[in-house]
Amino acid sequence: MYSLTKSVSYRSHYTMAPKDLKIPVDQMACFRKRMMAFGLCFCFITLFAQSTESSSDMPWGSYSNSVTDATFQNPFIAGAMLTISWRQIQRTNANEYDWSKVDEQLDNATSAGKDVTLVLHAGGLHTPDWVKNTPGVQLITIIDTSNIYNDKTYCQPITIPVFWDSVFLELKKNYIVEAGKRYGANPNVSGVMVSFANFITSDWNVPHDIDETGQKCGVKFNQIRDWKAAGYTTEKMFIAGKETIDAWAAAFPGKALKLPIHPTHKNLEDNKDGTPATASKLAEKIIKYGYQEYPDRFYAQVNTLNAGTPYATQSRTRKAGPNTDEYVLKLLRNYPNRIGFQMLAAASNGDKDNCRQNGGISPCVPYNVLFNSVRAGLSYKPRYLEFWSEDAENQDLYNVFKIANKKME
Repeated sequence: MYSLTKSVSYRSHYTMAPKDLKIPVDQMACFRKRMMAFGLCFCFITLFAQSTESSSDMPWGSYSNSVTDATFQNPFIAGAMLTISWRQIQRTNANEYDWSKVDEQLDNATSAGKDVTLVLHAGGLHTPDWVKNTPGVQLITIIDTSNIYNDKTYCQPITIPVFWDSVFLELKKNYIVEAGKRYGANPNVSGVMVSFANFITSDWNVPHDIDETGQKCGVKFNQIRDWKAAGYTTEKMFIAGKETIDAWAAAFPGKALKLPIHPTHKNLEDNKDGTPATASKLAEKIIKYGYQEYPDRFYAQVNTLNAGTPYATQSRTRKAGPNTDEYVLKLLRNYPNRIGFQMLAAASNGDKDNCRQNGGISPCVPYNVLFNSVRAGLSYKPRYLEFWSEDAENQDLYNVFKIANKKME
């Protein structure tokens, strides 16, 4: 599994669990056991806070694109994130839809007594070819420099519709409408992902790397220049974001609207509205809109929570500038119990991915790493936490889920 947003390289503040939340002795013995193999799959587990500050009926849940009995055996989760590509659902034309994979996973989750959040990838790499070939759709080709865990796309050119193209947006909104007709009234569907700046998955990802040497991928590139040449502006992206959120909101009334956020780059945004151009400008504008228009069901989330993420109370977060990755964490501080986090990687995979969830710091004992990640996330008072399936299926980590549940009650 991999994350498609730019990784936030935080250093861990603890090498062992904090004193106020001690690790049981029997868990320490589990650290020496062999961990599960690393796999590339979109599987998440989500714990939801029992909050009365929001009227949205957010469930406790397990998020996974492949609902498995092993995931649901974890007693501290109760839902599934069903991840399906637009390319799978509407393969050939505007009039044919194949919802079979969604139905199958939804049935499996429902049979297991789990709530569901739908992640119906819409845009970016998951755009059907017929959409890209539709007359009037503006395309852009970008070298993939963020998806380092996928050999099929990393350092390869990827052609997608620009996020703001009006023809593309209409086709995308039609797809959302049809999804709403089929699942909008389903009581087992609790929420949807409303991404609009998503290069490869539903993560917020507007590539903005520059390599004029050609050393990184064997070819020179300037992604900021590419976007600007295509007509990128902050306002165009903001409008695309508003239209996307509104479309999901209308198609799925009463359901949670979840939006991953992340900075772009200060040289990508503009000051045409009279405010400074910063890396966080677009993110700040769109989450302000989401909370104003849908205060009871909009949830901004950050998908890079890890063992070294600074706490909400730390000066690194409180004093973060708008051109830093930490600034989005500063924004989340303003919306307690109305935000969420997704783990950057699976703590169980540290021996396979160079301790990614621990900021690349070795050793990375899975229990300690996941524990510290949870503790950092809880400092922001989130409504939910998303975990990777490898961790949810790892019984050695059950106590971390139990602690997280208790702290969010």
